[in-house]
Amino acid sequence: ENQNSTPEINTNEITKIEFSRGACFGFCPIYTYTIVPNAESTFLAKAFNFSQKRPTGDEIEGEYKAKLDPQTWTEILSLVNEIEFTTDSMYYRKPMTDMPSADLTVWYASGKNKYIHDYGMSGTEQLKNLYHYFDKLKNKKEWGIVITK
Repeated sequence: ENQNSTPEINTNEITKIEFSRGACFGFCPIYTYTIVPNAESTFLAKAFNFSQKRPTGDEIEGEYKAKLDPQTWTEILSLVNEIEFTTDSMYYRKPMTDMPSADLTVWYASGKNKYIHDYGMSGTEQLKNLYHYFDKLKNKKEWGIVITK
């Protein structure tokens, strides 16, 4: 018995994942990912994505494209599969007006999709884990800039 084995994930079921992070009153990163398996994915860096360090010529807002490695897709799938979609459209909301929002849409091979809007990014722990992953994903070296602002 292999103790290092991980549960099998049905990679054929999910065909596309789109995740957007919106503005806040301050310097929250604003971006959109469109992630597809075994094809070109997009990271649209709109504002404040590289503000935690002084930007260099390679760290500018704009549209980045990459064919992400299979391990990255597996990690994203694992995080998404931990989310319990109780309905096709779900909404979370914090009672404040200066918080960032997150939008997640997951498309399936069946043609259906699931959507979550999370104002304040304060939904479930599983959602917070996915948000944290996406915040770090922009630092992967695979992204090559295509169009700049």
